[in-house]
Order: sequence, then C-alpha cells, then structure tokens
Amino acid sequence: MDSLESLHIDFLLLGWLNREIWKKLKGMGILEWLEKSRVQGRFQHPGFSFHDDFQSLRDILNAYDGWTLCQFEYSYMDIDHHPGHGGLQLAAQKGLGIVVSSPLKGRRLTTRLPDKVTKILTNAEVKHTPAEWGLRWVWDHPEVSTVIDDIGSREQLAEDLRISNDALASSLTIPEEVLISEVRDIYRSLRPVSCTTCRSCMPCPEGIDIPRIFELYNDAIMYNDPDIPSSCFRHEGHHIEDCTECGACLQRCGMSISIPEVLVDAQRVLEGSEV
Repeated sequence: MDSLESLHIDFLLLGWLNREIWKKLKGMGILEWLEKSRVQGRFQHPGFSFHDDFQSLRDILNAYDGWTLCQFEYSYMDIDHHPGHGGLQLAAQKGLGIVVSSPLKGRRLTTRLPDKVTKILTNAEVKHTPAEWGLRWVWDHPEVSTVIDDIGSREQLAEDLRISNDALASSLTIPEEVLISEVRDIYRSLRPVSCTTCRSCMPCPEGIDIPRIFELYNDAIMYNDPDIPSSCFRHEGHHIEDCTECGACLQRCGMSISIPEVLVDAQRVLEGSEV
C-alpha cells in the first residue's frame, strides 16, 4: 500500500482465472484471504479476470459472495464460449460489474476481412466501419459496464470514443442483428476444426490441452492472422509433440475429429505461422 501512496485499493482483480488456476488458488486459501483483506480495508471491491467456459465461471461466482466485478473477452464471435452470452447474463444476475475486453478480437474483426464479409458490410443499408459494427454489438448489451479495446493509433482512439458516446444499449435493429449473425456465420464457416470445446476429449494422458489448441488453430485460420494465436500458443507452453497417438481422445470425441492428425496441422500453423 505504501508504494501506491494509498491507504486502500478501490478494485482488486485476480488475474486470468481458469479452472486450473482457480483450483490452485482455492487450495492456497484465496477466498479466506480475500474476505479478511476486504474486512481490513485493504481494498473495497474484489473481482477477477477470466478465460474459460461457462461452468468454470459459475463455480467461481458461486464460491464467494463478495465478488463485485469480473472481466472477460466478449465479441460477436464469442457468444457461446469463454464464457459467452450465458456467462454475461449470469455475472449480471449476480450483480457484478462486467468489463469486456477484446471486443474486436485484437482488431482482427477490422482487418483482413473475408471477401464475403466485406460484401455484406458494403451492401448494408446502414453504413458502419467494421470496428463500429463490432463495438456497437458489444455496447448493445445492457449488462456491459465498460469496454477495454486494443488501440494502436489516435485515429482508432477517436473512433472508439465516438462510438462509445453514440452507442446505446438495446439499440440494434433486427436487420442489424441479422447482418452481424451472417458475418459470424461466414467466419465460422472458415474454421478448419469443428471442435465445440465440450472438453469430452480431456484429460489427455500427456497433458495436452486439445480444445485450447484447436481454438487457437481455428482463430489463426478464421481471421487469416496467425500472429496472436501463435504468440498465445508459445506463451501458454503447449507441447503437441508429446502426443503418443494413444487414441484415448478419439474414443471420447463426439464430433469424430481425427484429433492426432489435426494436432499435427495445428502445430504446423501455430509454430510455423503457416496459414
């Protein structure tokens, strides 16, 4: 506290929680520490940032009544995962303030657009930039308290400020919602793997996070940009080469994905930046 020149912190966030990190923190007594520190006045509003599925978010929210805010990625491409629209509604029902990050998927929803997406946006009756479509969709959700976007220029900052001032919750028309759904469907049609991240293939005997690798692989191909997925792949320490092709995942996959073969394809893209 002394280094911050403050007697207390307004908001304290536990960073990047997922099922594994949460399990470790609970074992270390994080909930007891949070409540004790809050009562002592060391901070006022405990919260967390999150990257996992709906069930994991529900477990974290139900474990502690003192949460006041949470942060997770949300864009029109994230309606059904990490933790999706259901997670947004659940956090709002719990009374939490919700901070949305990566509303434009690290600007990947504004550049290198598939030709079909460009055609839809160009022919739309209402003319918006790709960034405006993405941000207006996020701001359309009344559950969202604030948005953190990746900004690389003053022009992008000015555009974001204009959109945030103009966008209103529950203001998108039905034709506009249909347009965004069509754009979403085009992106999804580009996915090389039909993985639903149901995680029935897990756990892998060799510790390979198959759903996460497939998610990164899909992102690299869908957005024609392997840089961010490849960076995440390296940072998270995935080791596809550890696969022994034991077949355990194949027996459990409800989508009948040839997992060992697809892992090889994913490795080639995520380690070699081949798209």
